Amino acid sequence: MPVPRPSTPLAIALALLLLAAAVPAAAPPGREFEFEVRALVFQGLKGDVESLERALALCDEALAANPDDAQALVWHGSTSLVLSGIAYRSGDIAGGGALWQEGLGEMARAVELAPRDVAVLIPRAAALLGAARNVPFPQQAIELTRTAVGDYEQVYTLQRPYFDRMSEHARGELLLGLADGHHRLGQHEDARRYLEIVRAELPGTDYADQADSYLGADPGSAAIAVRTCHGCHESGTAGGSR
Repeated sequence: MPVPRPSTPLAIALALLLLAAAVPAAAPPGREFEFEVRALVFQGLKGDVESLERALALCDEALAANPDDAQALVWHGSTSLVLSGIAYRSGDIAGGGALWQEGLGEMARAVELAPRDVAVLIPRAAALLGAARNVPFPQQAIELTRTAVGDYEQVYTLQRPYFDRMSEHARGELLLGLADGHHRLGQHEDARRYLEIVRAELPGTDYADQADSYLGADPGSAAIAVRTCHGCHESGTAGGSR
Protein backbone atom coordinates (compact mmCIF):
# COMPACT_ATOMS: atom_id res chain seq x y z
CA MET A 1 0.00 0.00 0.00
CA PRO A 2 1.42 3.46 -0.89
CA VAL A 3 2.35 5.81 1.89
CA PRO A 4 0.82 9.31 2.12
CA ARG A 5 2.51 12.49 0.99
CA PRO A 6 3.65 15.07 3.53
CA SER A 7 0.30 16.91 3.42
CA THR A 8 -1.46 13.97 5.07
CA PRO A 9 -0.14 14.47 8.63
CA LEU A 10 -2.04 17.78 8.94
CA ALA A 11 -5.31 15.90 8.57
CA ILE A 12 -4.13 13.32 11.10
CA ALA A 13 -3.15 16.06 13.54
CA LEU A 14 -6.47 17.84 13.22
CA ALA A 15 -8.42 14.66 13.76
CA LEU A 16 -6.43 13.74 16.85
CA LEU A 17 -6.47 17.27 18.23
CA LEU A 18 -10.24 17.23 18.27
CA LEU A 19 -10.05 14.29 20.66
CA ALA A 20 -9.22 16.86 23.36
CA ALA A 21 -12.52 18.72 23.19
CA ALA A 22 -14.93 18.36 26.11
CA VAL A 23 -12.65 16.05 28.03
CA PRO A 24 -12.91 16.39 31.83
CA ALA A 25 -9.89 17.99 33.49
CA ALA A 26 -9.39 15.06 35.86
CA ALA A 27 -9.19 11.46 34.70
CA PRO A 28 -11.87 9.15 36.11
CA PRO A 29 -10.53 6.22 38.16
CA GLY A 30 -8.98 3.57 35.95
CA ARG A 31 -8.40 5.91 33.01
CA GLU A 32 -5.30 7.74 34.21
CA PHE A 33 -3.07 6.17 31.54
CA GLU A 34 -5.44 7.12 28.72
CA PHE A 35 -5.70 10.73 29.88
CA GLU A 36 -1.96 11.12 30.46
CA VAL A 37 -1.01 9.78 27.04
CA ARG A 38 -3.72 11.76 25.32
CA ALA A 39 -2.59 14.99 26.98
CA LEU A 40 0.98 14.39 25.80
CA VAL A 41 -0.17 13.70 22.24
CA PHE A 42 -2.19 16.91 22.16
CA GLN A 43 0.80 18.84 23.43
CA GLY A 44 2.89 17.21 20.75
CA LEU A 45 0.43 18.35 18.09
CA LYS A 46 1.35 21.90 19.05
CA GLY A 47 4.91 21.19 17.98
CA ASP A 48 6.33 19.68 21.16
CA VAL A 49 8.14 16.60 19.84
CA GLU A 50 9.41 15.78 23.32
CA SER A 51 5.81 15.27 24.45
CA LEU A 52 5.24 12.83 21.61
CA GLU A 53 8.36 10.93 22.63
CA ARG A 54 7.12 10.84 26.22
CA ALA A 55 3.75 9.50 25.01
CA LEU A 56 5.55 6.74 23.13
CA ALA A 57 7.65 5.97 26.20
CA LEU A 58 4.54 5.59 28.36
CA CYS A 59 3.00 3.30 25.76
CA ASP A 60 6.24 1.32 25.52
CA GLU A 61 6.27 0.92 29.30
CA ALA A 62 2.68 -0.31 29.31
CA LEU A 63 3.38 -2.68 26.43
CA ALA A 64 6.49 -4.06 28.14
CA ALA A 65 4.26 -5.03 31.06
CA ASN A 66 1.49 -6.29 28.78
CA PRO A 67 2.18 -6.64 25.03
CA ASP A 68 -1.55 -7.05 24.48
CA ASP A 69 -2.57 -3.74 26.07
CA ALA A 70 -4.91 -2.57 23.32
CA GLN A 71 -5.24 1.02 24.51
CA ALA A 72 -1.47 1.42 24.70
CA LEU A 73 -1.17 -0.05 21.21
CA VAL A 74 -3.77 2.22 19.64
CA TRP A 75 -2.21 5.32 21.17
CA HIS A 76 1.29 4.20 20.20
CA GLY A 77 0.01 3.76 16.66
CA SER A 78 -1.72 7.14 16.59
CA THR A 79 1.42 8.83 17.90
CA SER A 80 3.49 7.06 15.26
CA LEU A 81 1.26 8.56 12.57
CA VAL A 82 1.87 12.03 13.97
CA LEU A 83 5.62 11.40 14.05
CA SER A 84 5.43 10.16 10.47
CA GLY A 85 4.22 13.62 9.51
CA ILE A 86 7.16 15.24 11.23
CA ALA A 87 9.50 12.90 9.38
CA TYR A 88 7.89 13.71 6.04
CA ARG A 89 8.11 17.45 6.63
CA SER A 90 11.79 17.11 7.47
CA GLY A 91 12.38 15.32 4.16
CA ASP A 92 12.78 11.87 5.71
CA ILE A 93 10.43 10.06 3.35
CA ALA A 94 11.70 6.59 4.23
CA GLY A 95 11.37 7.26 7.96
CA GLY A 96 7.93 8.76 7.51
CA GLY A 97 6.79 5.76 5.53
CA ALA A 98 8.08 3.33 8.15
CA LEU A 99 6.30 5.19 10.94
CA TRP A 100 3.11 5.33 8.87
CA GLN A 101 3.11 1.57 8.34
CA GLU A 102 4.04 0.93 11.97
CA GLY A 103 1.19 3.10 13.18
CA LEU A 104 -1.38 1.44 10.94
CA GLY A 105 -0.21 -2.00 12.02
CA GLU A 106 -0.32 -1.21 15.72
CA MET A 107 -3.80 0.26 15.52
CA ALA A 108 -5.01 -2.75 13.55
CA ARG A 109 -3.64 -5.12 16.17
CA ALA A 110 -5.19 -3.04 18.95
CA VAL A 111 -8.64 -3.42 17.41
CA GLU A 112 -8.06 -7.13 16.86
CA LEU A 113 -7.28 -7.47 20.56
CA ALA A 114 -10.20 -5.33 21.75
CA PRO A 115 -12.84 -5.18 19.00
CA ARG A 116 -15.54 -4.05 21.44
CA ASP A 117 -13.58 -1.42 23.35
CA VAL A 118 -14.78 2.02 22.29
CA ALA A 119 -11.64 3.56 23.82
CA VAL A 120 -9.69 1.64 21.17
CA LEU A 121 -12.11 1.93 18.26
CA ILE A 122 -12.56 5.68 18.44
CA PRO A 123 -8.87 6.74 18.39
CA ARG A 124 -8.23 4.55 15.36
CA ALA A 125 -11.32 5.77 13.54
CA ALA A 126 -10.48 9.41 14.24
CA ALA A 127 -6.91 9.00 12.99
CA LEU A 128 -7.88 7.10 9.86
CA LEU A 129 -10.78 9.32 8.87
CA GLY A 130 -8.57 12.37 9.32
CA ALA A 131 -5.73 10.82 7.33
CA ALA A 132 -8.03 9.74 4.52
CA ARG A 133 -8.93 13.35 3.72
CA ASN A 134 -5.54 14.13 2.20
CA VAL A 135 -4.24 10.76 1.07
CA PRO A 136 -3.43 11.30 -2.62
CA PHE A 137 -4.13 7.69 -3.57
CA PRO A 138 -7.89 7.19 -4.08
CA GLN A 139 -7.99 3.48 -3.28
CA GLN A 140 -6.01 3.94 -0.08
CA ALA A 141 -8.32 6.79 0.97
CA ILE A 142 -11.31 4.51 0.41
CA GLU A 143 -9.74 1.71 2.45
CA LEU A 144 -8.92 4.02 5.35
CA THR A 145 -12.40 5.55 5.28
CA ARG A 146 -14.08 2.15 5.11
CA THR A 147 -12.13 0.96 8.16
CA ALA A 148 -12.95 4.14 10.09
CA VAL A 149 -16.65 3.88 9.28
CA GLY A 150 -16.62 0.25 10.40
CA ASP A 151 -15.11 1.28 13.72
CA TYR A 152 -17.70 4.01 14.21
CA GLU A 153 -20.52 1.62 13.29
CA GLN A 154 -19.27 -0.75 15.96
CA VAL A 155 -19.12 2.09 18.49
CA TYR A 156 -22.69 3.07 17.67
CA THR A 157 -23.85 -0.53 18.10
CA LEU A 158 -22.09 -0.81 21.46
CA GLN A 159 -23.52 2.49 22.67
CA ARG A 160 -27.09 1.92 21.54
CA PRO A 161 -28.34 0.55 24.91
CA TYR A 162 -27.52 3.88 26.58
CA PHE A 163 -27.22 6.20 23.59
CA ASP A 164 -30.15 8.37 24.67
CA ARG A 165 -28.42 9.04 27.99
CA MET A 166 -25.20 10.25 26.40
CA SER A 167 -24.43 13.92 25.97
CA GLU A 168 -25.76 15.89 23.02
CA HIS A 169 -22.20 16.39 21.86
CA ALA A 170 -21.36 12.69 22.06
CA ARG A 171 -24.39 11.68 20.00
CA GLY A 172 -24.16 14.49 17.47
CA GLU A 173 -20.48 14.05 16.71
CA LEU A 174 -20.69 10.29 16.29
CA LEU A 175 -23.80 10.43 14.08
CA LEU A 176 -22.45 13.21 11.89
CA GLY A 177 -19.11 11.42 11.68
CA LEU A 178 -20.92 8.34 10.41
CA ALA A 179 -22.81 10.46 7.88
CA ASP A 180 -19.54 11.99 6.69
CA GLY A 181 -17.80 8.64 6.34
CA HIS A 182 -20.66 7.06 4.42
CA HIS A 183 -20.89 10.09 2.16
CA ARG A 184 -17.21 9.85 1.32
CA LEU A 185 -17.70 6.20 0.41
CA GLY A 186 -20.51 7.18 -1.96
CA GLN A 187 -23.09 5.54 0.32
CA HIS A 188 -25.47 8.47 0.21
CA GLU A 189 -28.55 6.64 1.49
CA ASP A 190 -26.66 5.55 4.59
CA ALA A 191 -25.36 9.08 5.05
CA ARG A 192 -28.87 10.48 4.85
CA ARG A 193 -30.16 7.84 7.27
CA TYR A 194 -27.75 9.07 9.93
CA LEU A 195 -28.64 12.68 9.20
CA GLU A 196 -32.30 11.80 9.68
CA ILE A 197 -31.43 10.24 13.04
CA VAL A 198 -29.63 13.43 14.03
CA ARG A 199 -32.65 15.51 13.12
CA ALA A 200 -35.01 13.21 15.02
CA GLU A 201 -32.92 12.72 18.16
CA LEU A 202 -31.34 16.17 18.54
CA PRO A 203 -34.08 18.67 17.57
CA GLY A 204 -33.30 22.32 18.13
CA THR A 205 -29.53 21.76 18.24
CA ASP A 206 -26.73 22.88 15.95
CA TYR A 207 -26.41 19.24 14.91
CA ALA A 208 -30.02 19.17 13.72
CA ASP A 209 -29.44 22.42 11.84
CA GLN A 210 -26.45 20.85 10.08
CA ALA A 211 -28.48 17.77 9.26
CA ASP A 212 -31.27 19.90 7.80
CA SER A 213 -28.78 21.72 5.61
CA TYR A 214 -27.18 18.57 4.29
CA LEU A 215 -30.49 16.76 3.80
CA GLY A 216 -31.60 19.61 1.58
CA ALA A 217 -28.51 19.27 -0.63
CA ASP A 218 -27.90 17.12 -3.67
CA PRO A 219 -26.82 13.73 -2.24
CA GLY A 220 -23.89 13.60 -4.63
CA SER A 221 -22.61 17.07 -3.88
CA ALA A 222 -19.75 18.08 -1.64
CA ALA A 223 -22.22 20.11 0.43
CA ILE A 224 -23.38 17.02 2.26
CA ALA A 225 -19.87 16.11 3.38
CA VAL A 226 -20.17 16.76 7.09
CA ARG A 227 -17.23 18.47 8.77
CA THR A 228 -17.22 17.57 12.46
CA CYS A 229 -14.83 16.10 14.99
CA HIS A 230 -16.45 12.74 14.25
CA GLY A 231 -17.27 11.67 17.76
CA CYS A 232 -13.60 11.19 18.29
CA HIS A 233 -13.49 12.04 21.97
CA GLU A 234 -16.74 10.30 22.87
CA SER A 235 -16.22 6.68 23.77
CA GLY A 236 -19.46 7.14 25.58
CA THR A 237 -19.84 6.58 29.28
CA ALA A 238 -23.57 6.75 29.79
CA GLY A 239 -24.86 10.13 30.80
CA GLY A 240 -21.84 12.16 29.76
CA SER A 241 -18.91 12.68 27.47
CA ARG A 242 -15.44 11.39 27.77
